[in-house]
Amino acid sequence: MILKNVKTFIIELLFDKHISFIPNLDNNFFWENLVKIGSNQVIIPAIYFKLKERNLLNKIPLELKKYLNEIYTFNNERNKNILIEINKIEKELKKNKIDFVFLKGSSLLKTIYKKNIGIRMMHDIDILIKKNQIIKAKKKLNNLNYKDRGFENKIVKNLHLPILINKDKNIGVEIHYELTKENSFFDYNKIFENNNLNILSINENLYHIILNLEKIDHGSLLGTINLRTKFDFFNLNKLKNDFSFNRNIYTKRFKTKVDYLNIYDELRVKNLYYYYLVFNKTIPGKISTIILKFFINLKLIFMQVLELIINSQYRKNILKKIKYKAGK
Repeated sequence: MILKNVKTFIIELLFDKHISFIPNLDNNFFWENLVKIGSNQVIIPAIYFKLKERNLLNKIPLELKKYLNEIYTFNNERNKNILIEINKIEKELKKNKIDFVFLKGSSLLKTIYKKNIGIRMMHDIDILIKKNQIIKAKKKLNNLNYKDRGFENKIVKNLHLPILINKDKNIGVEIHYELTKENSFFDYNKIFENNNLNILSINENLYHIILNLEKIDHGSLLGTINLRTKFDFFNLNKLKNDFSFNRNIYTKRFKTKVDYLNIYDELRVKNLYYYYLVFNKTIPGKISTIILKFFINLKLIFMQVLELIINSQYRKNILKKIKYKAGK
């Protein structure tokens, strides 16, 4: 029951709902689980920001306040450095007349979080590049000290090139040539046409956020509840608020999760998928999810073994990593 109160508190806090319950300062179980859930969901900075925005920092233990502030401050400084790199990359690609669009966290730092860049945790800079300009874009990023691992995957196919790493900055760049493996989801000509801002339109951004969770990361299959994605969607949707959830099964399932969490003050849609989410919280449901994850990971391992067999550069890279770790 207390754990449910923690989850309810986080949802009410993040999504600007009335806070129905605030525990005592000495309720260690509550505050420890708030940190645990926040860490698992990668939303600690967002929790701190919303506590501060809603004048609730005096309602939490002092040590917790210090801890959350440290995480937020660290993330804010890192995102400042990432934003500097984003601006460098943007300048370089524009100078060389390369068509590109920033994706995911990179796009959100330039839009909904630009005034408070410490809110969102992110790892890499994601960029969508026109397919016929991929090689050119990669060379320009190499010139900015973003280096690759020296090989291309032959078996394991991603939506992007192998990550380019700037070791001095500890920042990576992923050059995407597709947003999903099926071209029917997006009109790429429309995306790049007259895109002076170099970001997706609001509705395309919302759509990409949903597909990235529900399709690419198997969120629909696993019934994944990702609060960072919901928080991104919630804040981005404020800018326009006319997104249609009736596009396909993935957008409908995302909407069911929004209803399941009761993010918006409206009637919950209790369809079959809603009850699948409820089932996932039971012991049999959790076991089913573990089995599904096992088979998803098994497929990935199988593909990586094939990669190891046929890709000599991949083998050399793995060997190099093993030797490096053994020598540490």
